[in-house]
Amino acid sequence: MNNFVQILLGLLIASMIAIFAAPYFIDWNQYRHQIEAQASELLGRRLKVSGDVQLRLLPAPYMQLEKIDILAPDHEDKPPLLQAKAFRLWLSAPPLLRGVVEVREIEIDTPQLRLAMEKNGNSNWRAAKVSSQALPFTPTAISLQSMSIKHGSLIVSSDSAGKDRALRLDELNGHFSAGSLKGPYKFEGTIGRDEDRQVLLINTGSIDKKHNMRLKGVLRSSLKGQRYGFDGNLLALNANPTLSGVISASFPFFRSARRDERNSGKKRIRISRAKPIEVKTSILADSSGARFDKILVTMVHKNRPQVMTGKGRMSWDKGGVDFSGRLHARLIDIDHLKGGLQVGNSLEETVAKLFAGLREQAARVDSGHMQIDLDQIKLNNDLMQNVKLDLLRGENGMVVKTLAADLPGDNRLEIHGRFDSPSRQAKFRGSGILRGASLGYLVNWAADNHLEDGAGGIRSHA
Repeated sequence: MNNFVQILLGLLIASMIAIFAAPYFIDWNQYRHQIEAQASELLGRRLKVSGDVQLRLLPAPYMQLEKIDILAPDHEDKPPLLQAKAFRLWLSAPPLLRGVVEVREIEIDTPQLRLAMEKNGNSNWRAAKVSSQALPFTPTAISLQSMSIKHGSLIVSSDSAGKDRALRLDELNGHFSAGSLKGPYKFEGTIGRDEDRQVLLINTGSIDKKHNMRLKGVLRSSLKGQRYGFDGNLLALNANPTLSGVISASFPFFRSARRDERNSGKKRIRISRAKPIEVKTSILADSSGARFDKILVTMVHKNRPQVMTGKGRMSWDKGGVDFSGRLHARLIDIDHLKGGLQVGNSLEETVAKLFAGLREQAARVDSGHMQIDLDQIKLNNDLMQNVKLDLLRGENGMVVKTLAADLPGDNRLEIHGRFDSPSRQAKFRGSGILRGASLGYLVNWAADNHLEDGAGGIRSHA
């Protein structure tokens, strides 16, 4: 974030130099190349202005640059580090008399910020420093009251050409402010549009002498019943930044869960009714991936929590998001959770919807490997034991490498196969083995119509 502010500082000071350099009636488009050269020297990276340039001193210092590109050092043949449709700046005049630069407002229209980390560890955002030798004066203090961002985008990739994209955020709108160049920083805004719009709040501390910074953030959507939070630190901002802290998340198990409809102006919006799953985990992340050492998954229905624990890893340095992890629980009472998870009443409907939910969660990543070990599952008023689920996610969708469980009636089930489509109506195709001492008991259990102890036949209605 400090590098981003340094870029803004360079644009700010270059704007001030231009604003006070000559009368307002000059056609500043004639001096576009001089403005580009001055700003490029300040930024330590090349600035291109392809559109109009507007400057004025009265009634308040103002500058506008249209169609700007800021190129990363040693990557000038690659997509720009930052480009925007327009950059507008307003200064507060009275503080200038005290040597204080108070930016009343900055407005950036349609900015696109591209961050890239090469496999050799080089990045396109490092070394963003203002050259003090290029400054005709040194302000005693600089503050930013408000920066408005409209229709912004953030692209994170593992190569400077931008081909291997690990993350893309579009329709970023909001207001950014900074107490000083080193923080604290604050952002309030939204990401996405319509039903996909989510509120984003970020607060930071100041950057310390070790180039570390405290960071808290929240991303939430009341329409989808989702909330994500982070509380921790950004470390080594002057080198390869590392994120260390705790992530918390709350979201429905099914994106397709039933929703209440409400009127919102001319539109009818749907509010999720499903009980959320709560996830809390430690995180240590850098430009290549993240490690989650203490994952805690909690499902609560009628004030009764059920818990899974585990570990995981995520990488995004190969053009996509890859996740691998392992979860374990002693007991999951699906009978109790049915209402909260909205998985239906019959065994067939419950199993089908649980797998649909797993597919929906797997769709959040490009590839992955998930192992789930459950000592016991309570379902249809009986126990499944030693349940092991091994899932793979790849180009061909979700593969069930192994599903094994000890079923009621001293029976054993082993299945493997794949889902033939990523849709909710996807059919499972595979093979399996079912063997045991009392298949009749098993069939009646599956039909939720238990036999008495000692009975051995299959009832005709099962």
